[in-house]
Amino acid sequence: MPDAPTARFSIKRFVNKEKLIDKNYEIKSLFKDKKKVIKVDYSNCKYEVVKYCTKSFGYQQYREEDNDDSWTLCWMDTGVSIDRVLSMKPWQKINHFPGMNEICRKDCLARNLGRLSKVYPKEYNFHPKTWVLPLEWNDFVSYAKQKSSKKNTYIAKPDAGCQGKGIILFKKLPKSPKELFLAATNAKHHNIINNVVVQTYINSPLLINGMKFDLRVYVLVLSVNPLKIYIYKDGLARFATEKYSNPSQSNVKNVKMHLTNYAINRKSKNFDREIGKGKGSKRYIMDVFKEISSMKKYNITVNELWDKISDVVIKTLLTIQPMLSQSCSTCHNGLKVPTSPCFEILGFDILLDSKLKAWILEVNHSPSFTCDTILDFEIKRGVIINALRMIDFDNLIRNKLNKKIKVNSESKKQVSTPNENDTSNELPKIENLDNITQTKNVTEEKKERRNIYSGHYNKSTLMNENKMLSKNLENIVLYSKLKGPHNLNTYSINNKAKNKKKDGKEIKTKKRIIDNH
Repeated sequence: MPDAPTARFSIKRFVNKEKLIDKNYEIKSLFKDKKKVIKVDYSNCKYEVVKYCTKSFGYQQYREEDNDDSWTLCWMDTGVSIDRVLSMKPWQKINHFPGMNEICRKDCLARNLGRLSKVYPKEYNFHPKTWVLPLEWNDFVSYAKQKSSKKNTYIAKPDAGCQGKGIILFKKLPKSPKELFLAATNAKHHNIINNVVVQTYINSPLLINGMKFDLRVYVLVLSVNPLKIYIYKDGLARFATEKYSNPSQSNVKNVKMHLTNYAINRKSKNFDREIGKGKGSKRYIMDVFKEISSMKKYNITVNELWDKISDVVIKTLLTIQPMLSQSCSTCHNGLKVPTSPCFEILGFDILLDSKLKAWILEVNHSPSFTCDTILDFEIKRGVIINALRMIDFDNLIRNKLNKKIKVNSESKKQVSTPNENDTSNELPKIENLDNITQTKNVTEEKKERRNIYSGHYNKSTLMNENKMLSKNLENIVLYSKLKGPHNLNTYSINNKAKNKKKDGKEIKTKKRIIDNH
């Protein structure tokens, strides 16, 4: 494939409100045809880095006085409804999937992961034990009063909170959920009790230089039917600003020791703004992973650490894949379109414990793209630029789909009884995860372009301790599907992880599969 045209642009960003930086970046244009005009609706986007990145491709800003149908990309800082996507034209894209709140709200994430953990405890043991109060108050009290749980520490969070607001740690059981809510909101009087999510606190985190940290991992979801997931192979490691000690009654209120949120720790006098290997309160994930891999006691590679991240990310998305798939099917209005109208960049907050086990803390459907430092800018610019490179903005789809819409709108007026022998609406079979980026409707040129422009995004893959497909994975996919919306079609799963014999010995075939609906 010949080199695409190159666009240069200059970015000026204030760092620490004092230092002005000016750097030139060379970016490959996604399109060879300069006549293709992409207009972007920023009306509900506050992040300058998003505008810089889209303009670097030659995209133009959509204005209110423009025709309503002239924009191609809508970038919003909030989630979207099915009605919002239904109002879009077939050539338009938006940066959210309807229904993603099912893992992006803390209470919904707890419910969905908890549902699977009861059936597959070994597969879904990467989320702290969680209760949603006041609904599960009695269950929480019963658990907390058990002898084995009396020494536990708990962390409480508002169900829709962000930036560390309202998070508290406690060891002593509160008298009521209202008491806990008032403590979390720091309010004296509150007539309405909102949901509070309570979790067991992970008191043995991995420490670097005595400091607790977590990881902000960026995940690009290109489609949910089939499920296409890419993990950005870098991100932000966010450090607490006081040396960690096991939680006790005397230090549970020390949020700068126990919480890693940037919004909290940036106010600390110990916040380190240096950027470099082994330095700073905010670092590159790759630098942290290299430091961990150099520790002799762990004997682990950087790729193996990413495998752990990939494993929990994809299993989390599997829990709601049937719901997302149905929502998107509704958004298509029954049309078979070659590309999804939605994509999404998710921010997964992940903690590594002292045994290098990855724990999902929460998922953000609108991760912050604020750039306070050059490190922020480099990571977030890379996340957005590489995502835009992988999204199919082919405007030729407009004419093709307009014809299909006319044909299908006429056929919708007629109601027919399905024929047993008609396989046109048959669900696709599960396919190999290694081919996750491929669909029948994507041309070879688009596949090649996606491989070239994937940048730091890597296809996610499933693993377990033996790096083999879990025996339960197929059942997890089916269980998640059957427990989803009741009007979903059922289907059979073909077992692709069959044992084969070679030279009289039984060997297991390494297969990674994923639900293709």
